[in-house]
Amino acid sequence: MDEINNREHSRFSFPAGSWVKIVIKGQSANDFKMYELIDISQGGISFKSHVSHEFKRGVEFYVMEIGEKIIKEALLGKVRYVKPLNELKIELKVGAEFIERL
Repeated sequence: MDEINNREHSRFSFPAGSWVKIVIKGQSANDFKMYELIDISQGGISFKSHVSHEFKRGVEFYVMEIGEKIIKEALLGKVRYVKPLNELKIELKVGAEFIERL
């Protein structure tokens, strides 16, 4: 878990209520879901999920929108970790690195 705290790029945090639009690689763009954004950097992104089986290490996805900004060239991300945000394990933090732009 040391790689979580050793970042090459500085993070930019977002206020509560900021959202990111994500499409799992291999699914239709119409199958997008919205997730609460935690932070983003040049190298990656983290967001909240409430479904434990939804994201696993290695899952690839596209970032289509951040907040109200549509991304012209979708970002390809790869999940690096999923960890609980609290003791109840209801909210999960999904951390991913950006692999490339489409």
